[in-house]
Amino acid sequence: MLGCNLAFCDIFYQDPRSIQGISFDDLTRFSFRKGKAVRFDADNIEDWLAQAKQHWWQNPFRLFEVDLTDCRWFLLSRQVASMLYMAGRKMVGMVLA
Repeated sequence: MLGCNLAFCDIFYQDPRSIQGISFDDLTRFSFRKGKAVRFDADNIEDWLAQAKQHWWQNPFRLFEVDLTDCRWFLLSRQVASMLYMAGRKMVGMVLA
């Protein structure tokens, strides 16, 4: 996680400073183990993550509703953008997610 707003931190019961650098997978596992934040219709978080990733990478842009354990929900958008730039003599690719 590169950055997020306070509302996102609140959803995952995280402090803005502690959420920096946490991967989406680890944040999802934390939520599943604690039974807080995202409501999962799954018994195994690793299977859920594997299935979710198959759907996520089919399109560069996705928009979907996320249900929370406290009966709230939020609309999540995910977009992947590729950027290429020259660094010295090498072409470097970067994916932002």
